[in-house]
Amino acid sequence: MTTATMAKPPRKTESVAEITARYKIGEEAAAFLAKSETPSAFLEKCLEQKLVVDAAQFLTYWLPPKKAVWWCVLDFWWTHREQPTPETAALLDGIVRWLQEPTDEMRRDIRDVGRRPDCENAVKFLCNAVFFSEGSMNRADRQHVDPPAAMCNTQVFAALKNLARTQPREDREFFWRQILHIGLEVRQDKNDWILAE
Repeated sequence: MTTATMAKPPRKTESVAEITARYKIGEEAAAFLAKSETPSAFLEKCLEQKLVVDAAQFLTYWLPPKKAVWWCVLDFWWTHREQPTPETAALLDGIVRWLQEPTDEMRRDIRDVGRRPDCENAVKFLCNAVFFSEGSMNRADRQHVDPPAAMCNTQVFAALKNLARTQPREDREFFWRQILHIGLEVRQDKNDWILAE
């Protein structure tokens, strides 16, 4: 049985309160907490009020860590679609390989890319997100230490904010709406890294 034909495990249903407990929610978006019965309804209310950054932050924490990383990779590809640097293209390809066949060595190698002094901030955060998505923060020969809860998602959102800053100010709402569209496809399993094979 190939990875593409394996049945996906059922996804745990989380409440809006459980998701927003993982981060500091914006004041305007917080007004919808009591009125939103489901995560989808909360996201819709944010979008209706043009709170696109709040919607993206919520979606970041709604996604499981590896899906959040995949979403961020897709956003990098979309943002750099004209001409990614060879370094960025190689990093994104490496992350896709890690998503398809994860190893601790690859996860640590990706983290090390983000530690380079010439590395742009968005790339640093994406590399950190990969590192914090699973495994131990300690070296392999030391006792296992789990990353802090939601740290991967925090790093993904930081990468997205840095990507947004690369866009002209007048294009930023379009940027957020476009990546939200991509992220919702990832959430609905319509755009998975399995398809990148």
